[in-house]
Amino acid sequence: MISIKISRLALPLLPAVLLVSCATTVEPPKAQLDEARTIAARVAGRREPGPFRYRDRGTMAAVGPRKAVVDIHGLRVGGLAGSVIWAFVHILYLVGWGNRLVTGSSSAV
Repeated sequence: MISIKISRLALPLLPAVLLVSCATTVEPPKAQLDEARTIAARVAGRREPGPFRYRDRGTMAAVGPRKAVVDIHGLRVGGLAGSVIWAFVHILYLVGWGNRLVTGSSSAV
């Protein structure tokens, strides 16, 4: 789990000045995004976001035409059934209903 110490973003003598992570340390991109969201919340006067929590949603891979392997929380499926589950989950996580409809209709043909 990645946690960010907010105190290192502010200068002790100048609390209104915030440091940007790329100027201070080298961190994973997710940590940099969390710091950017924290800085944006402080500047806008909003509540700061909580720490990052990783949620394992399983593993999927398309391995050929109409063949895929899926491992979602112990459910292991392969072949055509795995391909159907892979397509459903892939479409489910697309942003916007229009993108889901277009992608679903074009892949069904």
